Amino acid sequence: MIETAEGLANVEAIARTPGLDGIYVGPGDLALAQGLPVMPADRSADETRAQEAAIARIVAAATAARIISGMYVGSGAESKRRIAQSLRMVTVAWDAGLLEDGGRAELEIAKGA
Repeated sequence: MIETAEGLANVEAIARTPGLDGIYVGPGDLALAQGLPVMPADRSADETRAQEAAIARIVAAATAARIISGMYVGSGAESKRRIAQSLRMVTVAWDAGLLEDGGRAELEIAKGA
């Protein structure tokens, strides 16, 4: 899981670790490690670009190493965007949200329904 400044700084080497199957992005903790607000709505345009650049670097490292990249996402719509960005595993919902509504709405969005 890449969610620290040290992990991001070493992501290419981490991705090349023999026997590693994938890298998962922890976007909230990664934002904190970069000194950014956790919630995307609280970020400036420059902060958003910094977060997106970090995520793109992680995805590129995984792709170059021929391993899977994954990430927690906050919605079905974001899952579609991240899959288009070449992430191969997205966590569309979280446990509390699933308990609230079974995650149906977000999963339907992710499926394109």
